[in-house]
Amino acid sequence: YAAVEYAHQGRALEEQTRRFFASLGQARIFIDARESWRQQRVTDSFARQKFVDAIGESASLAIFAVFVILYLDLSYHPWLILSVLRSVIGLACGIVVWLDFSFNQQLADEPLAPGAFMITWHHRCV
Repeated sequence: YAAVEYAHQGRALEEQTRRFFASLGQARIFIDARESWRQQRVTDSFARQKFVDAIGESASLAIFAVFVILYLDLSYHPWLILSVLRSVIGLACGIVVWLDFSFNQQLADEPLAPGAFMITWHHRCV
């Protein structure tokens, strides 16, 4: 689904085909990161990809690791605990990127003073 959705963002058939195969080859994150770097802001495609990665990969890995820890009674295994912690942090980071992007898009539509509302470092930590 993500590859088809990414391909539909292209204008010409050649660009759509290139985007589809780039997404299948997991190159999309690098292309989106480069585009975000060039524009000096988080693009919608990059934010969406981070969110999908967080939900699809980090969340499922964390749930599986917790199941393994509980089923095999490995609650004191440090590498499994660190793996779950990394998955939860990855999930949180992906969600924060999407929420930050959505929040800024909504604020762009409102006639507010710049900097009146913003997500700072302590909001990200929560």
